[in-house]
Amino acid sequence: MEARIFSSERAAICWDTPISQALQTMGAKKRYYRGVIVDRDGKFKGILSARRVLEVIMGKRGVALKEGEGFKWMLREPVRIFTDESHQRFLEDVGADTALKYMSENMIGYVILVDDANSYKGIIEEIKFLERLKGKTLGIKAQDVMRTDPVTLPHDATMRDAADKMLKERVRRLPIVKDGQLTGIITVNDVIRHILSEDGGRRALNGAEGMEDALSDRVESAASREVIVCPTTEDAGEVVRIIVDMEISGLPVISEGGILVGMASRIDVLAGAVRILGLNSVLEMMG
Repeated sequence: MEARIFSSERAAICWDTPISQALQTMGAKKRYYRGVIVDRDGKFKGILSARRVLEVIMGKRGVALKEGEGFKWMLREPVRIFTDESHQRFLEDVGADTALKYMSENMIGYVILVDDANSYKGIIEEIKFLERLKGKTLGIKAQDVMRTDPVTLPHDATMRDAADKMLKERVRRLPIVKDGQLTGIITVNDVIRHILSEDGGRRALNGAEGMEDALSDRVESAASREVIVCPTTEDAGEVVRIIVDMEISGLPVISEGGILVGMASRIDVLAGAVRILGLNSVLEMMG
């Protein structure tokens, strides 16, 4: 079975595209956390990740944001200066078993397909494998594939608190808690969208003070209040169904008492299934 049957038809972004336009493309669907970057000849050049963008916005990379024109400078610059080189590329005729094994062992949510000339041919993301598992009973529980000790955020935290914690802990989503109860969840895309929103963007464009003002907003203003959760004892196949149907990148896992005990992301579920059931068994379930 060739891996390209799992390939997404998502279009790539030319590396001369302004970052503002690239962010609009990535934000078209909530589950998009990365963009594929190519040059004018269609050669694969790298990946633009939401985390990388947030690093630049927060001044963790790119001194021009601190010493130059700030946010205005960032929005008009070409996407190539924010692109990270990606080594997880395979020739387009690679086997699905090789791609899935690589993703599962390295806990990486995608691989890039190229031809012999390094022309971009497609991207395989964990969601494409999960779509093939939808409707299947995996025979393992949510608690078997979740990550324990989830990183959380208090309900009175600011957008800066959320951004700083996401970058420090290298996570894309943060459950929000109040008095031990789950009250919401915020993702890296939520933070970026807030900063780029009509209100946030207007303030952010007014220099460092305006950016700080936008980042001082309470995290609850951008978080999702209706949080989809899953019990620890639920079959992992139900986690797959929720992720696919709701177009989310992961969900909190709760105990019988309603306490948050873990997070199950797309790659957590996929890699966990491969680890426990075996690579060949998972591929057979995908048909």
